[in-house]
Amino acid sequence: MADNASENKPSTQAENPDVKEKTEAKKETEEKAEDNPEKNSDRKRGHNNNNNNQNNNNRGRRNKKSKYDKKNHTWRGDGDGDQRGNRDKQIHAGSYAHPAMRKLFNITLPPHLLPPDKPPTSEDYEAEKKQQEPKNFSKKKVAFLLAYLGTGFAGFQSNEGQRTLQADFELAMMRSELISPLNFGYFHKYSWSTSGRTDKGVHACAQVCSAKIQLKPDQSLDDVRQLINSHLPDKFRVLDIVRCGRSFCAKTGRSRVRYQYMIPAFCFWERNEFRDLMLQVAPKNKAGRAPGTPLSEEERQQIKNRIKDYRVTQEQLDSLQQALEKYQGTHCFHNFTKGLTSKDANAMRYIVSFKVEEPMVFENGMQWVPTQVIGQSFLLHQIRKMISVALDSVRLNLPNLIPPMLDKKTRAISDLAPAQGLFLEMSFYDNYNKKIENQPDMEKLDWSVEGTVPYERWKEFRNQVLMEHVVNEENKEGNFIQYLYNHDLYFEVDASYKLSHDSKAGKSDPEESKSNNS
Repeated sequence: MADNASENKPSTQAENPDVKEKTEAKKETEEKAEDNPEKNSDRKRGHNNNNNNQNNNNRGRRNKKSKYDKKNHTWRGDGDGDQRGNRDKQIHAGSYAHPAMRKLFNITLPPHLLPPDKPPTSEDYEAEKKQQEPKNFSKKKVAFLLAYLGTGFAGFQSNEGQRTLQADFELAMMRSELISPLNFGYFHKYSWSTSGRTDKGVHACAQVCSAKIQLKPDQSLDDVRQLINSHLPDKFRVLDIVRCGRSFCAKTGRSRVRYQYMIPAFCFWERNEFRDLMLQVAPKNKAGRAPGTPLSEEERQQIKNRIKDYRVTQEQLDSLQQALEKYQGTHCFHNFTKGLTSKDANAMRYIVSFKVEEPMVFENGMQWVPTQVIGQSFLLHQIRKMISVALDSVRLNLPNLIPPMLDKKTRAISDLAPAQGLFLEMSFYDNYNKKIENQPDMEKLDWSVEGTVPYERWKEFRNQVLMEHVVNEENKEGNFIQYLYNHDLYFEVDASYKLSHDSKAGKSDPEESKSNNS
């Protein structure tokens, strides 16, 4: 897995080393004023006033809603959402600093940790500074290695009216007194950044976030780790905290990321045979059943009893590997996300590698096939859609299904595999580590080194918490069974993938359903 993501990256501004150094230098200059965010905001407002003429000329372009403002995509600002322009004026609506969120989720805080009713002023920060002088706080920029189960959360990024992982983590930092109550709910004021966002129900064992925190004298970073964990849910852990440079940003500093997607072996069952099996248990014409109607618990159990002992063949594994390799390199993934067309530059993504791992059999007797994909960054739903199409390539014997869907001239529909099989497995910071090689007081951000304490924590969470949860969740809820039922009975392969009769050479000829639920 030691592939170098930077060798064949698309040529973008963010990846140009010279531009990156200028960007980091600018960020470091800006962060020098962060001890007083109000003054920093005044400076920025003054700068904006000097450019009114230019702003007026660009007003039409600025006010036009950008395609890149869609929620949960990787190009969004770090937790600022649609409030980015007003982030100094109001608390983020998805933070527990907001009274409505505390009321909705029954969150209580002691009076000294409650944020002020109005946006803090420079006078508020001066008063707080005098009050904290006896405590002798020191401020440090740190990187957090987080692991969590996404079940029960509406994704990672803070969102109004929803319980999110970012909101829970910020609350834990607040209760640990690592951030000021004046900055509670203003993410940028403590330099918050996250390496990426996981969607609803998606798990992680190597999510990386960075923030500026305040430390008490003699308070070690491991003390901080244990303190935060005492304020987090059981399946949400801080695995490590590392001090980093002032200009470090978890999002822009990440070089590549590795995700794992676990596939139950029964997902490789030939489509026609599997459809016939499911129809025997849950007929389509059953009274009250419409496309997308959930299977009953009895129906799921009957189907599971028939398929749980299925074992994938080596030929199927080889076919899956050949299919996944077609994603490698730089391609346009407009057919593997939502809200983008082939004209959007952001649809271009670079996949370093996509590999099939050895199948695993768990205690309940069910076999799973792990897959690992490494890339620079991924679009909304991209990995789950890539898995769904790759499985169809194997099950329908369509070895040439994927390449046309990566063509900018093709507009096709891809189905969405369950979120329950996906988790963020490892984040890499190769460029940052190279940058600090000659700084002995700085620690590298590398959690893939076997034998280290953080690695052992990571491995334990991945194997004993996360992977076991994925298996038990499927055993209990049957998400993949439900997915295959809807996909095999209602997803129109020919129409969705725009297949011609010639492109189906070598494929069995299933009788495609007339209903489309894609």
